[in-house]
Amino acid sequence: QGPVREALVRLTEEGLVENIPYRGMFVKILTAKDVEEIYQIRCALEVLACSLALQKLRQPEIVQMLEGLVEATSNAAEEYHIEAAVDADLNFHRTLVKISGNSRLLKTWDSLLAQARSVLRKLYTMDNGANIRTLAANHKIILEAIKNGDLAQVSTRIEEHFETARELRKRQRGVDSG
Repeated sequence: QGPVREALVRLTEEGLVENIPYRGMFVKILTAKDVEEIYQIRCALEVLACSLALQKLRQPEIVQMLEGLVEATSNAAEEYHIEAAVDADLNFHRTLVKISGNSRLLKTWDSLLAQARSVLRKLYTMDNGANIRTLAANHKIILEAIKNGDLAQVSTRIEEHFETARELRKRQRGVDSG
């Protein structure tokens, strides 16, 4: 019972399980509002992280590592390997935050990881790979903006990336409900 209870507490903290008093624990269904809030927070965190780390992000060894992450996302997208694409996608974004060197920023970003993984998995499974390829291509655009060293452009590209994901999710909800 102990390990199960601990696992349920952790899943509750990650926002994947809901504890309803006197009823029990239930898998939490993310609402449209939940998804919107996740994207808003992630966008703000990643823009902040890039503003803190832009010069570091442009170092040749970091650029090379980010290019590898972008390529991993693209390869998974082309092969329509959903789990690999989700992992590569989140790894790219987490790396941007990690490079900022701000441990609290990373901890805040990590607190959304389980929910972000759930949202991406759902987003990626609703088509034959077009969503994955679109979002993977956006990573290349973000990386190009980083290489250019223009923070305004980086911020805009990150915001556009999350807006694309939100729009894909809205269209998906239309399919879900209809």
